[in-house]
Amino acid sequence: MDNRITQRYGAALFELAEKRNNFESIVFDAETFLSACNDNREFLVFLKSPVIKNNDKKSILIKVFSKSFHQDTIDFIQLIIKNQRERFLPDIFKQFLLIYKEANSTLDAEVTTAVELTDEAKEEIKSFIKKISNYRNVDLTNVVDESVLGGFKLKYKSMLLDASISHELDELKKKFNK
Repeated sequence: MDNRITQRYGAALFELAEKRNNFESIVFDAETFLSACNDNREFLVFLKSPVIKNNDKKSILIKVFSKSFHQDTIDFIQLIIKNQRERFLPDIFKQFLLIYKEANSTLDAEVTTAVELTDEAKEEIKSFIKKISNYRNVDLTNVVDESVLGGFKLKYKSMLLDASISHELDELKKKFNK
């Protein structure tokens, strides 16, 4: 049930942005909202709280976001609250961004390395991902994890390419322990 709700509302928000031709504003608002959710656990508790009345949630959200969010996003949030679906707002915005990225042939990818990659290395990895995935755009996040030792781990969609030294050492251990 929850998945259907987020998919339907996410698709509805995408259609609204498409109809009004204001993807840039709504994408920015969705990312800002999700950032607030990630940065502030109390904000998520507030959204999901059955104790706080919907009118209170609505007035607080409008006060917080009305100056920086596009009116279409504010109207959408009000509709979600009116339909008592506010606890799904973070997932709805995530779904909207997934649909938006898919429509724009953009893939989220994460590369884990022992040290921060140079811009040149990031561009090479993006180019590699574009070739093997047939996506036109790649949003690449570089995660630094010293336990990788060297090499990299590349994740996108449900794929994992582990070309790290730590992985190779683990494989050698397995061979020697047989």
